[in-house]
Amino acid sequence: MKRSISMLDYEEGRFRRKVDAALSELRKTLSAARHPVYAPNEPHVYDDKFGLANFVNNTSLAAQLNCLEALGLDEQKVRQCVQWVHSGGKHVTLGFYASEQCEYLRECTREVQSKTKHVSENTLFGKSESKSVTRITEHFWKYTAEYKILVFHGDAPAEGSSLALQQRAGSCEIMTSTAVSPRPASTTAPPKFAALTWFFKQISTSLQLSFAIDRTAEACHTPRRNEQVESALSHGYELHAWAAALCAHLSNVVFPNWQPTSTSGADGGKGHALDLAALRRTDIFVPVLPILETGAEDSPQAEGSQIVTIASSLEAPKSSPVLGLGDIQDFLRLQRA
Repeated sequence: MKRSISMLDYEEGRFRRKVDAALSELRKTLSAARHPVYAPNEPHVYDDKFGLANFVNNTSLAAQLNCLEALGLDEQKVRQCVQWVHSGGKHVTLGFYASEQCEYLRECTREVQSKTKHVSENTLFGKSESKSVTRITEHFWKYTAEYKILVFHGDAPAEGSSLALQQRAGSCEIMTSTAVSPRPASTTAPPKFAALTWFFKQISTSLQLSFAIDRTAEACHTPRRNEQVESALSHGYELHAWAAALCAHLSNVVFPNWQPTSTSGADGGKGHALDLAALRRTDIFVPVLPILETGAEDSPQAEGSQIVTIASSLEAPKSSPVLGLGDIQDFLRLQRA
């Protein structure tokens, strides 16, 4: 049987653990009167399934924008990308570019005393002690890693068609016991791309998210089987793959070179103080939750807390157990915290 995209990499136990952890975190911030639960555990009608699909997809898009904002996609850049897509009919791409350089610095020689004592006795001169000394030759190299993250339209970044989200360069010393370079003199990694055209099409020129399933379309069969949700899933997988490739480059290519050297090195043999565990944090709140709650008072939408808002036309009826737009903003604030 051909698998649907929604079944790829899905493991129910892991999914439930994440939702349970998120619900536990929500209970700390919601009022004591609030009790959202898994969607199957709350009475609802078929229309609510479509409302929930719209709710989680708009929340997902806003959460992705939170992540892109952390990378440097501010409001001005969002407006520019939205203009490229809506007015210019252009395709917008997210790109990650990385390079490395390695150059020889110096040779150092130092002497290391053995911890073992050698004792000898002589009837004329008595007892004497000595230690052996080892001469160590060390070679030091300057390793530099650079990267930049851009959004652009067209085939490749160019003046006037690209926006820099962030770029950084860092260097460290690598120590070797021979004069053979530990890394190539210069390396450019294959760039990593993710399409953002569909993403920015979901944001209006007034910076409102307006994802909605077209229930009148012939291809709309269920809240899951329709063109809009399929496109959202495809986009989500592509952006996830881009982020995973970026993380893999930093974790597997760049940071393994940040190793302690010796007392002759710039780090004094103590190594770096980088918190590499931050690359794999698991405690970030994931706001995309398939939950319902009947009769809950929606949180008010706060002004100015987000680059984008959710179109008010997507607000579920008061009789519906689908959570309100103000709740989305509460979830997003937890994600950013």
